[in-house]
Amino acid sequence: MTTPMIAMDELRARLRDLHTHAARPSYRELARMGGHRYAASTIADTLNGRRKRIAWPFVHFFITMCLEHARRHGISVPRQDQQTWWRLWQEQA
Repeated sequence: MTTPMIAMDELRARLRDLHTHAARPSYRELARMGGHRYAASTIADTLNGRRKRIAWPFVHFFITMCLEHARRHGISVPRQDQQTWWRLWQEQA
């Protein structure tokens, strides 16, 4: 059984991988694209482990903004399945 802490580390690592595949848009750009729903500092703190928990709305926001950035710039990213992300998130919740 995976502990919540290991699952959270895995979720963070997967989010960072998606960010890399999307050509590493700045956190400010992601915040701007998302209507400043999350500040760039909140994005950084979440991905770098300075936030104890990761909320599902953040995961959904981050995935959506990374994929939108990739789409706008013609960048191909591996297929993203929301159910997989949901499962990863539930393991750390």
